[in-house]
Amino acid sequence: MRKHTGIHHGTTIISVVCAMIFYSLTFIYLYFFQDGALTALQHILSGGVTHYDSLIGAVVITSMLFVLQQWIKKFCVLPSLWNAISFFPSFLILFILTGYHPLGESECYFYCLYSTPLLFVLWCVLVGLLKKSTIVGSYSSSSTLGSLFTMEALSNYWILLLCFFILVLTTDSSIAYHYRVSVEKLMESGKWEKAISVGKTSQHTDANLTMLRCYALSQTNQLGDRLFSYPINCKGEDLLPIQNNTYCLFYPPQNIFRHLGAFPADNMDFYTYLKALIKHGKAKPSACHYLLCAYLVDRNLHEFVKMLKSCNISESMLPRHYQEALVLYNHLTSNPVYLYSNSSIETDYKDFMHVMRTTPAGNMCRLALHKQFKDSYWRYYYKQ
Repeated sequence: MRKHTGIHHGTTIISVVCAMIFYSLTFIYLYFFQDGALTALQHILSGGVTHYDSLIGAVVITSMLFVLQQWIKKFCVLPSLWNAISFFPSFLILFILTGYHPLGESECYFYCLYSTPLLFVLWCVLVGLLKKSTIVGSYSSSSTLGSLFTMEALSNYWILLLCFFILVLTTDSSIAYHYRVSVEKLMESGKWEKAISVGKTSQHTDANLTMLRCYALSQTNQLGDRLFSYPINCKGEDLLPIQNNTYCLFYPPQNIFRHLGAFPADNMDFYTYLKALIKHGKAKPSACHYLLCAYLVDRNLHEFVKMLKSCNISESMLPRHYQEALVLYNHLTSNPVYLYSNSSIETDYKDFMHVMRTTPAGNMCRLALHKQFKDSYWRYYYKQ
């Protein structure tokens, strides 16, 4: 009788510890790592009608998954060595919630839906086999400390940790996507400085993230000074959510066009839209900077110079990237239509060219330029 009490006591202690591990790791995973993804998912599935709350969402989902595990535990009485396997259906739900790719502003693709039924069937088969297993385990001690470090306890802990490890590996691992949803959340709150600091030291990016950064930089009047301090992997026309080139997940794109001066007409492309704003006198100053930066992204220095001359921006007020582009233009063009001279920028350009010409081509050259000129337009123009 005393031995049975000790086994039951030890099993209860392990169950409590496993529950604490699951609850803690699930909450951390949802609140800190999948917050943005769940915000975007709820926006897509509800058509923008409802809004995901980070804290409430993490608590509710974690609680529901734990209740599900408790119900399964009562239904499937497993040997003590394998009790943690009763958490597997909860992990499958987590896998479904976070295992998706956005396809646009209002669509998403759940890539996990094909594998989830198969995994559930395999789990049912495994549960059936384990229930018939004669390996039930025993405890060498009925004390709390002894129960926490038996073979049964360690086995259950490792099962939980392994499930979390597999979950993290198999769900959406796009770092740029997580940056993107974080930026959109900060933009919704008007936290522009925090928005432009998201992923600022990372090389992970995509066209949508660049479009959002462009808008946040424009809001802080830093577009012409800092755009090329970020990695860029897109075309100039991708800097606006227009013609499905890029799109916002849940931030209203109307705010971006309002920031520029007016909304684009149907089927109007990027360059036609901005030029029309300027031509009809509806453009705000930000629209000119968008157009100038788009030309720089496309490495079109001639159109950049033509547009810059029409913008009537004082040379003393030129942003850093514009100065760098003008110096580069004057060096690459035999008969420049815009003569520009700046001793400080010229010195930096000569240093840049010296590093580029004296460093062996390839990764070594890219690393050297990134180390010394990571925020310059020249590095983007030649090496990115």
